[in-house]
Amino acid sequence: MSNLQRADEKGQGLGYVSAVAVEEKSVLDYNNGNPSGDPKTLGEHAKPSVPLVAVYPKEGTLFSDSPFVTMNAPWVSAEQKVGAADFLTYLHSAAAQKRFTDAGFRTYNGKAGAPITNSDAVQADGVKITLNPPAPDVLDGVRSTWAQVRKRARVLLVLDVSGSMGEEVGSAGMSKLDLAKKAAVKALDDFADTDEVGLWAFTTDLPDNKTHLQLAPVGPIGPQRAKLKNAIENLTPLSGTPLYAVTRDAANEMSARADDDHITAVVVLTDGRNEDPHFSDLNKVLGDLGNGASEAGGVRVFTIAYGENADLGTLKKISQATNAVAYDATDAQNIDKVFTAVISNF
Repeated sequence: MSNLQRADEKGQGLGYVSAVAVEEKSVLDYNNGNPSGDPKTLGEHAKPSVPLVAVYPKEGTLFSDSPFVTMNAPWVSAEQKVGAADFLTYLHSAAAQKRFTDAGFRTYNGKAGAPITNSDAVQADGVKITLNPPAPDVLDGVRSTWAQVRKRARVLLVLDVSGSMGEEVGSAGMSKLDLAKKAAVKALDDFADTDEVGLWAFTTDLPDNKTHLQLAPVGPIGPQRAKLKNAIENLTPLSGTPLYAVTRDAANEMSARADDDHITAVVVLTDGRNEDPHFSDLNKVLGDLGNGASEAGGVRVFTIAYGENADLGTLKKISQATNAVAYDATDAQNIDKVFTAVISNF
């Protein structure tokens, strides 16, 4: 929704996506200029020039609800069950239900509140035919088949090996780079053999004013999975952080390879901010990235702000310029989960 909002700002909303499955609340939030749905940011952004309109399939649709369940288990005491029943009674009260409907949700029994009834974008009577969720074995089959039927990924991993990556974090005596290497190696297993993956390490003071070292070219990961893992495991911390230049170079590299048959992306992990005096124009980088992302099969740059000193604000701007996402790993010990989340985009 946030990416769609940025496309709308450029007059490209209708070109970004034709249809997407979302909840009614997301339609209302987007049309209010608040795609995140966070009450704190409501009113900070203008409403979109092209609003969304909800479509309710006549054949029926799945229904998103929030079940309230009290576990019937030995470790659930009678007192806890009474407390849960009291809380459910409170949730069903008129005052509590109004808080839900004021936020764009429906009541527990499907009734619409003012945000829905006053909107032309959603229907007050909502979903008329509800489809049952697929059976567990069907869902399991879909999950196992997904890796084969999805669009292939073409991804360049760009890892920071500046000197600060050698700093220790936590109590295990591991450096930031140690944790990042462990997470990156594990994340490689999430790619299918036919996905294409390459690896760069970047730092300053490289020969011939290079911004990076190419440790593995972009190619099918199956034949070079072991090579990629070995290259990652042998990374060592070096000098500074040429963040802007390497991001530009990586996006240009992948732009030349982009096509409609692949999800083409760059993943940049850094624990700092740009330290390259020869290339310090962020606006130039953002402009170039935005132009590339607007093209057919454009490149998306996903960024990971790693460690307390990472420039998360700048990384958000870089990712937003390419309709991608910046991930917050300022708590370095969360890098494993963050890397998994990043790779899930592919």
